Order: sequence, then structure tokens, then C-alpha cells
Amino acid sequence: MRTLLAVLSDFKIFFNPKTSFGKKRLLILLGATVTVIVGVKIFSGSEAEVEVEKILTEVEVRSVSELAAGASFDTVGKVEAVSEANLQAESSGRITTVNVKVGDVVGAGAVLATLENSAQRAVLVQAQGSYEAALAASAQSTIGLSEAGTAVTAAKNAAVAANNSAFNTANNIIATNIDTFFSNPDSPIPGLKISGFGYTQILSNERVAYKQIIPEWRSRVNTTTLSSNLQSELGYSKVNVERTIKFLDTFIFVFNESEKEDVRANVATFTSVRAALIVTGNSLDEALARIASAEDAARRAQLSASGGTVSVSDAQVKIALGSLQSAQSAYQKTIVRSPIQGVVNAFYLKTGDYVTLGQPAAIIANNNGLQIKAFVSEIDSANLSVGDAVSIEGGASGVITAKAAALDPSNGKVALIVGVNPDSGLTNGATVKITFSQISKASEDTRILVPLSALKITPDGDFVFTVSNSNKLQAVSITKGQLFGDNIEVLSGITKETRIVTDARGLKAEQEVTIK
Repeated sequence: MRTLLAVLSDFKIFFNPKTSFGKKRLLILLGATVTVIVGVKIFSGSEAEVEVEKILTEVEVRSVSELAAGASFDTVGKVEAVSEANLQAESSGRITTVNVKVGDVVGAGAVLATLENSAQRAVLVQAQGSYEAALAASAQSTIGLSEAGTAVTAAKNAAVAANNSAFNTANNIIATNIDTFFSNPDSPIPGLKISGFGYTQILSNERVAYKQIIPEWRSRVNTTTLSSNLQSELGYSKVNVERTIKFLDTFIFVFNESEKEDVRANVATFTSVRAALIVTGNSLDEALARIASAEDAARRAQLSASGGTVSVSDAQVKIALGSLQSAQSAYQKTIVRSPIQGVVNAFYLKTGDYVTLGQPAAIIANNNGLQIKAFVSEIDSANLSVGDAVSIEGGASGVITAKAAALDPSNGKVALIVGVNPDSGLTNGATVKITFSQISKASEDTRILVPLSALKITPDGDFVFTVSNSNKLQAVSITKGQLFGDNIEVLSGITKETRIVTDARGLKAEQEVTIK
């Protein structure tokens, strides 16, 4: 057994710094020693850092009753004026005058625009004359029997003449104006010469139909006499006149859509003959009214001649008044008026444009009186009442002023109206987010509602988390009910006094946490 001195002697010889080999061996030994020491310090230091940086997840814990008291949900509503009118054209025709622009303030009844109405004015003047004549006739106390018979004959002659005039006018329009746009108008395939913009087949079919309409109409007109059923014959002619007007309207639309200037130039001609045809149709109505008035006068005269006393003056006045009011209505429909006082928020008419019946014309609104219209589900609406406060994005507030009693068939939801203050800063037409309180009277509600964020859904079931005394999460199995906005009803598993974690996302059972 070697002694310690012998070992040290060998170590001195092996690591002798005076020799080149010994010096190298000594440096290698020192380097290895330093490496081991540094490694040990790094390893021990890493363990210390891991233990220091261990941070527990922070959670919020609240009772179910506290959560229900603050429950709410959002929806989107549209700001609209309390008083607003969406105007549409009530007649077809070309715009001749425009009196307003967007942003103008207008009063109730203000004229916004006017359509071409020369034909309507002519009919109105005619009706005014008939009404004045009726008023004058009402001053007469008696009328002779022969004179009454003469009046009936004259009225019937005028009706026969009006019937002939209606046919001739319509037939001339077909032959002179409409047939110029067909290559072979009397054939089964007329051949429309211009682009129909989707109406080619309609126009062709209509021209084919007139191959039968014109001969039959001519035959009936030629055989109409004073003894004919003039009401029936004039009514038949009136139907054909109105059909021809619609035929012209289709051509006018096609002309307006054309990019060719020479095609668009036909609009003026067709509008003019259309006006003439309207006057013709009105003359048929007037002829029938005159016959009725004359026959009524004859009956009165007959009764008077046999000793009876009766006056047809009131009937004459009423008939004339009805014609006058009808003419006034037709004329007024060519004038676009504002039904309310307000601001022109939108205006769609331009001078020279041709508009059709029902085309949007303008939007007039009182922008100082605003409200919000929104829709909520049937379940959510059960928790809302008129008078409930509402929060509006941007810091504004409002109150529910109306709630529909049934579902809106267009979306299956319940409509709500939220009233807002004039100084709310909202803009008419804007879309805003509004927040409703989920439970109006939380203390009186027996349901258990928790936020959806508090629910943990797993393949093994649905859970909420509570926190144990040792600050570990405990999964509590629950049974879900209906959804209420951002909250869900819990049917079993917890009570209103149960304190649960408000946000279960990313958490798991037995996880150690810290409570806020």
C-alpha cells in the first residue's frame, strides 16, 4: 500500500509546471474544475428561478345572485326620426320642376317637384265646367218632358261619338306610332326593331294581341247605336284605352333606357299621344255621367208630368262633384308634396327624368326628434318592459317607450322602440349598439342565471367552478336551461348563494388559483 507522500510525489511529477507536458495537464485539470463549478451553480440557480416565477392564475369569484343582478345583453338598433315620411311618385311622367335640394327645411304641404300634367289639367278644367253646369242646373225647379227626352238623346249621341273617338284615337296610335317599331306588326312574330331591355317578348305579345282587339273593337263601335247598352260599350272601350296607355308606358320605359339619342327622342311623342289617350278615356267617363244625369232628369220630368214632385239637381251636382274630385285627385298626384314639416334627408328626382308610379321620391324627417328601433328574441323580450333604462354606445342613454305584442314576421323577433334625448348626439340613420338590463327585478326573479363565460362544457358534462379552502378549483356539475342573451339558465347543481368563478375559460379542476 502506497503512502500519501508517494501519491503526492507522483501528482507533482505528472503535473510538473516546469515541463511542457506537465503544464498542459495542469491547465486541463483547472479548466475541468471550473466547468464543473459553473455547471453546478447554473443548475442550482435555475431551480431557484423556477420556484420564484411560479405564478398562480387569478380568478374572480361572485355569488350567483350578484351575477344575476348585473346581467345584461347587447343588440343593434337603427336611429330613426320619430316623424319621417318616405315619399313615392303617385303618378308616371316626366319631371318638369324641382323646388328643393337635400338639406332644405320644408313645411307641411310644400311642393317638392312637379310632373308633366297638361292632360290632367285639361281634365280638371273640364270637370270644373261640368260641376258649374250642374250647379246652374240645380237652380231650375222644373224641366219639360220633351226637353228631358232631348237631353237624353243628346247625351247618348255624345256617348256614341265619344266611343267612336276613343277607338279612332287608339287605333291611330297603334298604326301611326307603335307599328313603326315593328318590322311586321300584323304577323304572329311582329319583330321589334329596337332593343327591348327585357321587354321584347312583352311588347311583341301585346302587339299580337291587338290583331284580335282592333277588329273586335271596331265591330262593336260600328254597331253601337242609341238603343245599345252604352254603359257596357263605353266600359269596353275604356278598358282598351287603359290597355293602350300601358302599352305606351312600356315603350316610354324602353326609350328612356336606350343609349341611342334617336330612340330616346321618341319619348316626347309617345308622352304626348299618351296624354291625348288619357283625355279620351276621361271623355268616356264624362259621357256616361251625362247619360246618367240626363236619364235621371227625364225620370224626374216624367214624375213631374204625372203630378209627382222630385228634383234631380242634387244627383247632378253629386255626379259632377265626383268627376271634379276625381280630376283633382289625378292632378294632385302629379305634384310631389311634403306631408310633414322637416328636413329633406334624401331626394331622388331630377328635372327631365321620367318616373314611374311607386318610384322613391324623397325622405322628409324631423331630425330633432329621434328614436331607436331594435329587435330582440322572444325570450329576452319577456325580461324587458316599457320604461326600462337602456345604455347606448357613445355614452347616450334612453328608455324603452314601446314594445310589440307579437313577433315581427320578417325576422321572428320582437320590435322595441327606444326613446332618446334631443341632445343625445345620435345621427338619424346611424346603426348603434344598445345594452339592456337582463333582469328588471333581479331580487324577485327565481331563476338562476350565470354568464356563459362561467360555464365549462366538456364531453363528461357541463360544470361551473367553485374555490375550495385550499384555493383549488372544484368542478360542480350543473344542468343547463334556456339561453338569455349573454347568460344561461341553470336548472340544477347550484343555488343563488353559490359562489362561482365568473370566467372558466382555460381553467381545470384541482388547479390551484388565487382569488381577486
